[in-house]
Amino acid sequence: MQRLIAALVLATLAGCEAKAPDDHAVLEEAGKLAEPLPGLYRSTTTFEGYALPNADAEDARIVRERLAGLSPQVREFCLTPADAKGGFREMLKSMQDGDCTIERFAARREALDAQMRCTMKAGGSSLVTMTGTADPQSSRIKLEIEQMSDAIPGGEARMTIAIANQRTGDCPPDGK
Repeated sequence: MQRLIAALVLATLAGCEAKAPDDHAVLEEAGKLAEPLPGLYRSTTTFEGYALPNADAEDARIVRERLAGLSPQVREFCLTPADAKGGFREMLKSMQDGDCTIERFAARREALDAQMRCTMKAGGSSLVTMTGTADPQSSRIKLEIEQMSDAIPGGEARMTIAIANQRTGDCPPDGK
């Protein structure tokens, strides 16, 4: 079930291509965020909530029970100097496999507030709201995702996910 949730979130986020009329301004805004330092990071993804507001009671109960036991997912990754230099601009540039419109994107050195609406290739749509903070050694991002699809019981799902990244030291010599 954790893999399914992770896949849904990644598909929602990675399956988007910014089509806002002012892409350059969005990338400039993303450039205001602090560039992360290269190094070894621990990333913790916490599933904070899931709702099927229009589903029948039995479907909602089943989903609630399956998701109740999810524990945070923790992984480590090495951020190279080249990766760190791109910061959040590179993340936005990489969203190239879908159809999204960035509706709001505001950033300052330590904070992010953004919203995008995506049409998924498999059908349905998503509204993704991102808020968070970042400094050179850590970031905390909260994603609030509303998905609409005939494949979802009741046609609508809402989820909240928190992602915390913390630099823990230098990368190992092998860079992995």
